[in-house]
Amino acid sequence: IVSVAIYFFSAEYREQEFYTRLKNKAENTAKLLIEVEEVSTELLRRIEMSNPINLPNESIRIFNFRNEEIYSSESQHAVPIDSALLNEIRLEEEVRFRYHDHEVLGFLFAYEFDRFTVVAAATDIYGFKKINNLKNILLTVFVISLFTVSVVGWIYAGRILKPISRLVDEAGAISATSLDRRLMVKEGKQDELTK
Repeated sequence: IVSVAIYFFSAEYREQEFYTRLKNKAENTAKLLIEVEEVSTELLRRIEMSNPINLPNESIRIFNFRNEEIYSSESQHAVPIDSALLNEIRLEEEVRFRYHDHEVLGFLFAYEFDRFTVVAAATDIYGFKKINNLKNILLTVFVISLFTVSVVGWIYAGRILKPISRLVDEAGAISATSLDRRLMVKEGKQDELTK
């Protein structure tokens, strides 16, 4: 139960942390494009291509209120976006989902009197590797712990049951011809077997 809880909460943390990074990156891109007049879509695309902190398979797309794409960080779109999705983002204000190996985040970006819809997607390669490594560690520790507890329990159970086994053997040796035999009880010892 502890191992499952650790894995579950770590996976939840990985997802939250990745979506936070993805949203911060997409918001910064939207701010550059919309708030800085000197930045064009081509210049922003070149800036983003040379950015060393890009997420793996990152894609950022920005749409205006007429569902027209005003910016895309890539020419080939890994995640299809239709008007139904854009309307859902406008209604919910933030939407998260997975599409194949991409984790997708759609949110509204407000600027003065205009609102833009931003859809960002990326693959959390490193986060999933860490979670997979954690899963392997937890499984290994669980198997080793189970084996250790079983061996130690078997040894202690044998030690605890040894006096009872001795008494059972002695009682089994008493027969109709040897009714004068008595069970050996250690004197001076006060436990359940001597009472």
